[in-house]
Amino acid sequence: LHEARRWWTGLGIGSVASATAHGFWPYGYLHNDWLQLIIETGFIGFGLVLACVWHLIRRIVQIPMTTLLAGWCGVLTSFALIACVSFPLCIAPTAMVAWLAWTAVTSLTQGEVNA
Repeated sequence: LHEARRWWTGLGIGSVASATAHGFWPYGYLHNDWLQLIIETGFIGFGLVLACVWHLIRRIVQIPMTTLLAGWCGVLTSFALIACVSFPLCIAPTAMVAWLAWTAVTSLTQGEVNA
C-alpha cells in the first residue's frame, strides 16, 4: 500500500538528485523533465502542472495571435519538447528563460502589457 501511494504523491522534489548522491541512480537527472516531474511529484503534482498548462493554452486560443505572443509561445513549446529528452528546467539559466516566457505569455493573454 505504501508503494502504491508513492505513485500518487511522488518521492519528493529533489529525490532523483538525492538518489544520485546515495549511489542508487548514477546519472544525476533522468534527462526527461516530464518523467522526473512524475517521479518527484507523483500523478497529483503532474496533474496540477498539466492543469496550469491547459489553462494557459485555453487562454492563448481565446485571443487574437500577435507576433509577440507567437514568439513567446514558440519559446514555451521548444522548452516542452526539449524537456522530453533533456533537463532544461534543472539548469538555472534556462529555467529562468522558461519562467520569463511563461510570465510573458500569461501577461500577454491578460492584456496587461503596454506596448
